[in-house]
Amino acid sequence: MCIRNIKDFEMNTIIENNKIWQNAVMLSVKAHRFQTRKDGVTPYVSHQMRVCLALSLIFDVHDPEILSAALLHDVIEDTNVDFDDILEACGREVASTVALLSKDTRMEYEQREAMYKEQLASASWKVKLIKIADIYDNICDALVSRLGINVWTPALNMIEDATGIPELCKAIEIISDLLKSLGAEKEWLDGTSRIGSI
Repeated sequence: MCIRNIKDFEMNTIIENNKIWQNAVMLSVKAHRFQTRKDGVTPYVSHQMRVCLALSLIFDVHDPEILSAALLHDVIEDTNVDFDDILEACGREVASTVALLSKDTRMEYEQREAMYKEQLASASWKVKLIKIADIYDNICDALVSRLGINVWTPALNMIEDATGIPELCKAIEIISDLLKSLGAEKEWLDGTSRIGSI
């Protein structure tokens, strides 16, 4: 009886976790369906999928809420999907994480950027890890598309306190290695990198 209850609990957890990320995939695809990347051809949702894959395959993150938030990290800022839509589809944790990854586009540029910087600086390591994966994909996308590189240093520089958080340390090390291979690490570390544009 006890083993059956544990198995039932595990199965219910698996089903619930699958529901969260499946809902996130559907919401992201629907929300970004008419958008493309800067090349004007690549479906924008491919970026969300790659950020999620980077978290899972490169940064070794398998938490369904983190992966779901990664799939939805641009929907509040770039589409008509709002916090309540994400809350209904994926729960409070995912909705709150996505909200922290979103700029308030109703604000003036300088105020919006300052507020976003504060949000990221005080956010949980999970939010920061998704932002690092987002930056990682933007770097890779720029390399693949040969548009150049724009290392988004303000966000990376906000994520200074990785001490004691293995996931953040690993992600920062991966990006640092990528930038070293491009000869851009010094600029990334001192915040002066502006190579090309994405």
